[in-house]
Amino acid sequence: MNEFNNLRAGGGGISIGDGCLVSQFVSIIASGHGLTRGQFMRDQPWDPARRGVTIGADVWLGAGSTVLPGVAIGEGAVVAAGAVVTRDVRPYSIVAGIPAQPIGQR
Repeated sequence: MNEFNNLRAGGGGISIGDGCLVSQFVSIIASGHGLTRGQFMRDQPWDPARRGVTIGADVWLGAGSTVLPGVAIGEGAVVAAGAVVTRDVRPYSIVAGIPAQPIGQR
């Protein structure tokens, strides 16, 4: 776990497996507010549809990457620097981009 990371577990849990590398400036967000119209954003309850983050063993999260609520990253996966992970990542996949897309395999 490097410096300047942002782990937000309010409203959902974060699980990180053994042997992971978490580069600097990584954000892991376990929950987000609802988006109901007519209610101030600050007063919105947590969105129940997307909560928690699970990161398998031997995962590398590149510098400046962001993992959003409800995502599971499979064992051995690599998330490129600056990627925004919005959906599950298969084991041993390499993902990059915004939103993160598979670009290879380990």
